[in-house]
This record gives sequence, C-alpha cells and structure tokens, in this order.
Amino acid sequence: MYKQLLNAILFIYSAGVGFKLSAQEVLKIGSNPYTINTNAVLDIESNTKGFLPPRMTKAQRNAIASPPSGLQIWCTDCNGSTQPSSGQLYIYIGSGWAPFETNIFPIVKTGKRSDEINKPVRNSSTSATITGILLEINGAIPIETGIVYRPITNNDFATLPILEEVNGIATTPNYKLASTSPVTKEGGTISIKISSIGKTPYYFRTYAKSYLGIGYGNPIVFNIADPSFSGLSVSSDTALEPTFNGILNVNAGTLSGAVTEYGYYSGTTASPTTNKVVLSTPALLTDLDTKLNVENFTANPTVTLTVPNFNTASTDQQYFRFYVVANGQTIYSADISFKPTANAVTGGAAIATLVSIIKSPGVITIGDEVTQYFTATFKVTKTGSYSAFYVISTSGATKGLILSDIIAGKWTTIGTNTLTFPLTGNPTSSLEGNSFIVSRLSLSFDTGPIKLGQPKTGDAICDDLHETKIVDIVSISGKTWMDRNLGASRAAISAADYYAYGCLYQWGRGNDDHASIKHTDAYNATAYNGFTSTQSNEDTPKHSNFIVSSVDWRTPKNDNLWQNSSGTNNPCPTGYRVPTSKEFQNEITLYNVTDSNSAYNSKHKFVLGGTRTWDNATVYDQGNFGSYWTSTVYESGAYRHYYDTQNKYVGAPARSWGWSIRCIKN
Repeated sequence: MYKQLLNAILFIYSAGVGFKLSAQEVLKIGSNPYTINTNAVLDIESNTKGFLPPRMTKAQRNAIASPPSGLQIWCTDCNGSTQPSSGQLYIYIGSGWAPFETNIFPIVKTGKRSDEINKPVRNSSTSATITGILLEINGAIPIETGIVYRPITNNDFATLPILEEVNGIATTPNYKLASTSPVTKEGGTISIKISSIGKTPYYFRTYAKSYLGIGYGNPIVFNIADPSFSGLSVSSDTALEPTFNGILNVNAGTLSGAVTEYGYYSGTTASPTTNKVVLSTPALLTDLDTKLNVENFTANPTVTLTVPNFNTASTDQQYFRFYVVANGQTIYSADISFKPTANAVTGGAAIATLVSIIKSPGVITIGDEVTQYFTATFKVTKTGSYSAFYVISTSGATKGLILSDIIAGKWTTIGTNTLTFPLTGNPTSSLEGNSFIVSRLSLSFDTGPIKLGQPKTGDAICDDLHETKIVDIVSISGKTWMDRNLGASRAAISAADYYAYGCLYQWGRGNDDHASIKHTDAYNATAYNGFTSTQSNEDTPKHSNFIVSSVDWRTPKNDNLWQNSSGTNNPCPTGYRVPTSKEFQNEITLYNVTDSNSAYNSKHKFVLGGTRTWDNATVYDQGNFGSYWTSTVYESGAYRHYYDTQNKYVGAPARSWGWSIRCIKN
C-alpha cells in the first residue's frame, strides 16, 4: 500500500504538481503545496481545474456491489437523458443513491381530470378516488404515501393543501389519507378512496414522505358534489307575466359532461313536475364544459337563469322551480311561488279585465255525451255586446269532441261577469289522463275588436284575432326592433326556447293563420292547419292552408306584398315592417353572428325556430336551425338569413318555404 501511494506521489510530482505529506498522513494536492487545511485528510486546491468523479450510467451505478455510504459518482443518464452533459452527481446514503440537488424528496404526480389513466373518479356525491404515481424515490424510500386535500371556500384557489414539515401531520383545514402500505417502487400507483367529503370543490394532491422530507404531486381541483341553485327571485313585469331568476352553481372541478340538461317546471301545486321547459341547448352545454375543462380555476362556474314574461294560465297561486340533470340525477331548486294579478284585455276600448279561466269538474267517458264548461271570469268596466271565439286544447286524442266555437252575448252590469265555453260531443277514444285548457281566446265588443296575446301553451298563432306583444329593443345600429319573433309569447331565454319560436310564414303572406304552429317542446312541432297544392291567384288566399309549390304560393308572383309598412300583406304590427336583407345583414355583422350561439347571444336573441317545407308542408328542424325572411326579393325568390350550430348563411330560395319573421320599426 505504501509503495502504491509513493508511486502516485512520484507521478504527481513528475507532472509538476506539488504535494506535502505530514506525519499525520494529510495529503495536499494542488498549486500551493505549502499551505494545508489540517482538518482534511485530502486537500485539493486549484483556481483553474476541478474535481472529476467517476462517470457511469444508472445501470452501471446500480451494479456496484455493496456500495459504502458516501460513495460519489457522476450518473450520466439519471435525469432521464442519455447525454453525459445532462447527468447528475449522486452520493450513496446507505439506503440508496441520492442526487446532489435542491429537491431530495420523492417525486410524485397526481392524476388530472383530463388524463386518460389515473384520473380522479367520482364514486358518488360524497365519495371519490384520487390516484397518482411515485415517479422517483430520490434515494430515500418513502415511509408514507397518500393524499392531502383541503376544501376551496370563498373562491380561494391560491392556497394549496400541505402537511406539517416536521411530523407530516395535517392540520385543519388540511386533511390527509395515507396508503395502507406505503408505495416504495418507482412507477407504483398511489390510489386513495375518500368515503366522505363535503359539498365544496377541493384541492387534492398526492404525497410521498421519506426521512429526508415530503414530496408533493401537482395539485388538482376536483368536485363530486351536485350543482346547486341560488339567487332565486320573482318579479312581476306585467300583470300575468312575472320574471323568474336564479343562478345555477356548478363547482370548479366538476367533470366535463356531468351536466346534461337544465330548465324549469311550473304548475299550480308545490314542487311542480309539470310544464317542463328545457333551457339548455347543445351550444350552452358545450360552453359550460369549456369552463369546466381547465386545470387552473379562479372561481366556480355559474349559469344565470332568467325566464322573463312567464305566461300563467290563471290568477291561481303559481309554483315554479328550476332543475338540472347532473351525473344522471335530477336536482331541483326550492319553489318560487307567485300569485298573478289580473291581466287587462286591451284593444279598441278596454272594457274588461280577464281574471281567470277555470275548468268545471267532471269525468269524460267514452261514448257518453259530454257537456263540460270552462268558466272565464272578467271584471267588466263598461257594458256592451261581446262575441268570443275560443279553442280548447287537449294533451291527447280529441275524436268526437267539439273544441272550438263562437259565443255571443251582452254584458249589462259593471263588475264581475263570467263567460262559459262549452266542451261538448261524444268521445270515441280514451281520454284518460288528458288535460284540457282554453288555448285561444279572443273577444270582440260593440266598441271594437279586442285581441288577447299569444297562447300560454307555447303555441304560436298568427291570425287576425291574435297579436304579438310589442317590446322594443334598440340595436347598436340605432335601429329599433321587436324583441321577439312574430307569434312568440315572449323574448327568448335560450336559443331553443320554443315559447319564443313564433310562426312560420310563407314569403308575402299575411296573418291568415297559415303560419300558426303548435310547439310541443324545443324540438317538436306541428302545424295548426293543413296544406294545398293549389296556388293562389290572389294576394290574400281565402283560406288558412299552407300552399306547397316549388317556386311561389302565388301565381303570378307579386314582389310588393311585404315592401315597406304599407305592403299589401305586411304581417308586422302597425308601425313595423319586415326588414330588408341589407338591414338584417347589418345586425349580423355588428353583433358578429357566426352561428346559433352567437345569434342568441346578440341583443336580438335570435332562436332556432325551424322551418316548414315547400313540398309537403312538414314542420321540422326546431332547436337545430333558425331562418328569418327579409322583404328583399331576388328573381323568383326572396332573401333569408339563416344559421345552425356551426355556421351562418344567406340565400334567396323559393317563396313557398315557411320561416320566422323579426319586425323592424319604421
């Protein structure tokens, strides 16, 4: 041994490097051999050169048999690279190889919601499973692995869950769950099931604890609680047309796709499950999923719910509640109750106020003669003769029943008066479970005709007895428009709000009932009237049928039927008209309308009212397609603007199609 050391010293000396060896066997190597640190066994000094340890791959390092603690090497590929210049310095610490770096803790990864594998799993509304991977031990085998988590309250998305450094315990509001046995192999899975968790979103992250410290995985926001509702309110905009408001709260970290539908129910009993209206559309659900499908949140996503001008059928106590379908379950808001006040009947001279319409009790049996009545109560403020046209709608078969008629009479006293509308006939099919309501009612007094608004069933009626309520909006173009389609009972509250679809007109025709549509839900509708293939040679056909033709319902064509407010068949209210193609296009451009979502999000709240075909008068594409006529003609056709969920278009097709109308003020 002495001879080998002497040879080494002689070699160093011959290389021009000075040395000094004391009696205590202290060795100094370097450029200044005359000064030495007496506390060191080996003192190396240089201002121009460095210490170069043995270099090897990770596999070669791990092949060293029984390495002593303190053994040092340069591992050329321990950082994941095969290039020597990208390696790391390692020291054996007795239990394993540890790198010389700032982080000497185990390295773990928490599965994100967007991952294909190891993503968090919602087991129920109170249980979840969080999964992660132990990527690197970093020289110290973990003695504990698990998850640490904390609730996110008051939109505090900045504070992450953490354990006490010294003992690794969790203090409120931090919580932890440890693996039954610690994961000790690199690539091992850390999977923890939480059996009870609160109603807020949570921060989760996996961890691995060794005697050197605690290594944390990336934090994730995850939520398993169902959505909730807040901000419930009702305001009476008009007598029988309140506005309901609410907020749908969807916690951050909810899995995208969890919410599949939302809307509302209404009725005259508490906790209603009737009169369902779906507010969500594919575009709105996609927008919500976009908000949920992120990793970094700053707030919980919300959806503002507004149902304006809600139509009530009577002055009975009304109940209303929102709902949402999430994770396959239906969640309801609390009830919003409202008792409507009387709705004034206007037009001509206002002489009466409609108070309520109530169906008389009774059972309708097959084969028996039916005589039932709907009683309408009015507050009469001026006496006179009246003539009332009514239609009774039923939810099912109506064979053998008379559902519409005209009754006439004279009110001779001021105050409360009633009218009765009979439902008569001999039913020939089962009517079990059917509901009956007065869906169309118009009155004419000796002082002049009085029209009621659109039906309260979602139907759209465009004849000389019904009118569309006029509510103005002023566009950024400075033009004044109606806020709803002709025949709609309210301004839209979603792109697929079938109460806002309105009628489907053939170009150039007036309010002769050919455009009236029965909307049963956002995606289904039928026409009130039939069709004929006989073209009309008059500007005003003497019937309410839809006229099918490959070109025009009229022969020969007349280009002046909708020109200006004085057009022969102008269907818009007095002072309004069908817009020109240029006027409509200007609104599309100003509001950057590119599809149905942006069309609804404009101030006009355009809807997906569908179409009625020129060849067989089929009503279809409600909820998928919106199309609006203009007054501008082109050869044998006329311009219309239309859009679907992906694009917008403009064209000049045959005038025999049935499409929506939005009126502009003169």
